[in-house]
Amino acid sequence: MPRRGKANKPRVRMGSAFERFPLPSGVPVPMCYCGDHCKVAKSDEEDTYRQRYWMCDNFAFEPTPRQIRIGLLWIDIEISQEDKEWMETLKRLDAEL
Repeated sequence: MPRRGKANKPRVRMGSAFERFPLPSGVPVPMCYCGDHCKVAKSDEEDTYRQRYWMCDNFAFEPTPRQIRIGLLWIDIEISQEDKEWMETLKRLDAEL
């Protein structure tokens, strides 16, 4: 028999704020200025939609001032044709609403 009140508490999912992406094959993982290896992230911005880039593994939401000065190390140079078409579809649907 569970203790009173225990069964009714919602479970909280713990984890990273970012989804882990597989590393590109043959690409060496750069070291961050903090000394740890970088991780792969994907952009959600319109100009760089779904392009992969390296980011520090130690921050979750806001980049540090040093990372803003250094800039991002991009893995993907351009947006794929499929992603461009998807962005155009989203823009068209947004304009209709």
